Amino acid sequence: MNRIHTQTWALLLAAAAAGAPDPLQAQGLPAGCSTLTPEACLYAPAQSYPINQVDFTLQDPARSNHPVPIRVRYPVGAPGARPVVIWHHGGAISPTGFNGSDERSASFARAGYIVIHPARVSVGQPSQADLVNCVATGLMTSSTEIGQNLATCKDFLGWAVYGPQNSAFVANVLPLYQVGMLPGFFGTPDASRIVVGGWSGGSAAPLNHAGAWQQWGLFRLNPVPVPGAVAFFADSPRGAEYAFPNSGFKEDSFYGIDERPFLFLSGRGDETGEPAEARVASWMGATPGRKYLSWDTSSEAVHGTINVAECSTPLRADHCRWMSSLGVAYLDAVVQGRQQAIDWLASDAYRILTRGAIELHRR
Repeated sequence: MNRIHTQTWALLLAAAAAGAPDPLQAQGLPAGCSTLTPEACLYAPAQSYPINQVDFTLQDPARSNHPVPIRVRYPVGAPGARPVVIWHHGGAISPTGFNGSDERSASFARAGYIVIHPARVSVGQPSQADLVNCVATGLMTSSTEIGQNLATCKDFLGWAVYGPQNSAFVANVLPLYQVGMLPGFFGTPDASRIVVGGWSGGSAAPLNHAGAWQQWGLFRLNPVPVPGAVAFFADSPRGAEYAFPNSGFKEDSFYGIDERPFLFLSGRGDETGEPAEARVASWMGATPGRKYLSWDTSSEAVHGTINVAECSTPLRADHCRWMSSLGVAYLDAVVQGRQQAIDWLASDAYRILTRGAIELHRR
C-alpha cells in the first residue's frame, strides 16, 4: 500500500471518527452508504412481502392448444395493481423449466412484483407453417418428413419460436385474472407494466421482444411484440452465432433493440464454452438510453452466479446478494419510477457496495 493511499485511509477514518461527512459519499446514495460501510449501500425496496407460488398449465387455442406450464411467484398481501415480470428459464425445452431462476424471482416477488415463469416444451402438433419453417432452417428436407428430424423440429419450435410467443400469450391472458385466484393475494396484475426477462438460453426471448431478430438458414424470426412490455432484463444474455452456435442471432441483430430500458448482467466467469465477452454484444448494439450492463470482474462468479443461483462460496454469495440488489433497484426505477431507486442507479452505490468487483456501465 503506497503512502498516498495510506494517508487517504487515515483521513477517512479520522473523518468517520469525528462524525464528519465522508468525502467519498456522493449524492443519491442510501443513508450511511460509504466506502467505510459498503453494506449500507445495498438497495432496499419500499416494502418486503412474504411470498407464495402456484403451478398450473395453460393452453393456447391459437397454437392448437399448445400447453404452457407456468409457475407464478407472488407477494402475499400486496394490494392494488402489481407490475408483472415474465421470466424465461435457462436451457432449451423442459416441462419443469420454470424451476429455474428461483432466487432471482423470489427477490422480485418479495419487492412486490408478480413473477410468471412459462416453461418451454416441445410442440406436439406443429402447424403446416411451423413445418415449412423447419424446412427453411434446414432441420427437415420436407414438411412431410417423420422420424428424428421431425422430433428435432418440434424441439426447435418449442424453444426458439414458441418461447417468445409464450410471453405474448401470458400478457394477453393477464386481463382475465380474477381477484382471489392466487391464495393470499388480493391485488391484480398490471398488464400495462410488464418486464420480460430471462437467463442464458431464456434470454433469447427478452432480446427478441426488445427488437433483436434471429435467423436460422432461410427462416427469419422477427421480434414478437408483447403488449404492456415496458422494460427488459437478461442474466447471461446470448450472443451472436459466431460465439453461440445456433443462437440465431447475427452480428447485426442487436442493433434492433429499441429505446426501452434493458438491464444486462454478465461477467468474466460467465462462460459455458463460449467467450464471456460475447455476452456484451447485445448491450453494445442496443439503442442507447437506459441500457445498463453489470459486469462481474471475478472469474469465481460463474454462469449460475450471474443468475444469483450458484452462490456456494463466500465470494459467490456476496456477488449474488449484490446482483440481486441491483435487479430490484432496476425494476423499481424503470417500472415504478421510485425516486430512491432512480437515484441509486445513477449514483456510485453499486461500485461502493461491491468494492469495485462489479462494474455498472450505462449507455
